[in-house]
Amino acid sequence: MEFGGFINVYFELGLKYSDIKSILASRHAFHISERHLKRILRDRGHSRRKAYSDLSVLVDFISDQLQYSGQLHG
Repeated sequence: MEFGGFINVYFELGLKYSDIKSILASRHAFHISERHLKRILRDRGHSRRKAYSDLSVLVDFISDQLQYSGQLHG
């Protein structure tokens, strides 16, 4: 498997950036910085933040929390 393939596999497993970097260094002898790792992942189209919620959905959620179970939290 090539260098980029290892990165894809570990990212899809949900590992943190620091863990991916450590595994690449210890098991595969690839020494890169965390910044370079993030750059590679971004170029391949990977992102931790997939989609943002619509503002109206967020407002509805907060108002529901304040009206029901969250109203007793101060």
